[in-house]
Amino acid sequence: MLFCNAFGWERKKNQSFKGIDAVHLEGTYQVKSRRVTAENPSPQSGIVKDSEKQPFDYFAAVVFKEDFSLLRAVIMPHAVFERLRKFNKANQGWFVMVSEDIFQEPGVLDVTARLAEAAVALDAILSHLSPDAGVAGT
Repeated sequence: MLFCNAFGWERKKNQSFKGIDAVHLEGTYQVKSRRVTAENPSPQSGIVKDSEKQPFDYFAAVVFKEDFSLLRAVIMPHAVFERLRKFNKANQGWFVMVSEDIFQEPGVLDVTARLAEAAVALDAILSHLSPDAGVAGT
């Protein structure tokens, strides 16, 4: 939802768009998130299945801190995802490490600030609906 709010993407939720979470004029997007905690500090993205079939044009990932505040967010073309991905045998899918050094990789766009702005705007909207409905950590 944050990526869609930040960039004006249209969310896709039905099975006919398997492997695609959002669309926009530039193409299709697979979106993954991760929350790091003291017990699990790994910034590994969520698992992507069947990426070889290239069902998406761009990969977007966001990492949240334990309090759900934003740590980092990236967008990369499918070809960059393919280059950076690692296989998770247990989950039979691919992931990318969304660590600080990912910003040094060619083709990776740092969109942390833009998502942070969207989170603040979304929190303001939700707080008007209900005092307890705000986004944690923003």
